[in-house]
Amino acid sequence: MPTEVSIIPQRRAVFYTTFALFPVAGLSAGDLAWATDRACFYRWNGAAWQSISISSRSGATAAIGAAADYPAGSVFQNTTTGQLYMQIGGAWVSVAMTPRRIFVPKTTEQVVFNSTAFEDDNELFIAVAAWDLVLMDIGLLISSDPAADFKFIFTAPAGATHFVANQAYTLPVSASNLLEFNIIPTSGVGDYQWLIFRAIYRGAAAAGTLQLRFAQGTAAVENVYLRAGSFFFYERVT
Repeated sequence: MPTEVSIIPQRRAVFYTTFALFPVAGLSAGDLAWATDRACFYRWNGAAWQSISISSRSGATAAIGAAADYPAGSVFQNTTTGQLYMQIGGAWVSVAMTPRRIFVPKTTEQVVFNSTAFEDDNELFIAVAAWDLVLMDIGLLISSDPAADFKFIFTAPAGATHFVANQAYTLPVSASNLLEFNIIPTSGVGDYQWLIFRAIYRGAAAAGTLQLRFAQGTAAVENVYLRAGSFFFYERVT
């Protein structure tokens, strides 16, 4: 005899909203919800929402979110640093880096006049993450009257360390860390001089910005130029 099969349909509620707005009353086991803020599916188990998928997202550093809000195994591609993170044991853990050399050109010259106060370069800076290790090739095209000369520094997040050429500098732990270089003698505003060197930046627990600043070595009624064509060329390393 043929077997007769009956199908009893069962309806399930499906929600689409942020996790904080998921309902917790009037539900049946098996109801589903998509958390728009976490990019993750959940299933109501009769008492609580359980994740049934991992989250896979990308965005700037600030968009990563609290690790505890995401299922284990979720991944986040940091588009600021190129790092890939995975939620492991309730924390975001860097599991890979996107190997790439990034070129940061200076396209517009910048001038300091009659001042030894450091000014931020408006193009030569990079975002750095906690514990970043960054290899940098730096080229600064400068010109200045010999009476003024040229000096520059880097500011960086608290606790960071710079290794420049064969010398190591540990920045003080403070709100504004300064790595100051010796004054560079210059030969004249009409003369262009290249400063080209390699540096290694090693970050600590704080994220932030690695910023080039420059000024006159000695205050003089002259212009000091950081010329277009200067550059950062950097990559993050493991």
